[in-house]
Amino acid sequence: MTTSLYPNPGQPYLSVSDVIERLRSAFPFLHVDHREGLRFVSERLARRHPLPDHDEIDRILGSLVESAEVIVADPPSSDEFFLRTFVIPNEPVVIAWVYPGQERACRGLLARYVEALGYSHAADAA
Repeated sequence: MTTSLYPNPGQPYLSVSDVIERLRSAFPFLHVDHREGLRFVSERLARRHPLPDHDEIDRILGSLVESAEVIVADPPSSDEFFLRTFVIPNEPVVIAWVYPGQERACRGLLARYVEALGYSHAADAA
């Protein structure tokens, strides 16, 4: 299951670097991995059927370089209270729930994440 975070109506998406800086200020632990972001976008593109047209593929591929997996946690050493997210330019932030019950256990972290970005959120399908 995933959850997506969107800017509030009328607001633009934050850049990946802006998201990272805001989260760095809001959480005691932040881990950024651009290779995992690249893998996430690549796998998502490979699963699309039918494949998008060439212009859409070019747009998606252009975001590969900046995309990042961003993990936040509190406390820093927690293996229970963390969020694994994927930040992609000009797209909603995707939160990937890692274990059953994590969404409920991490409600407070999710609220802090949303507040740090000034976004809103909506649950997605599995």
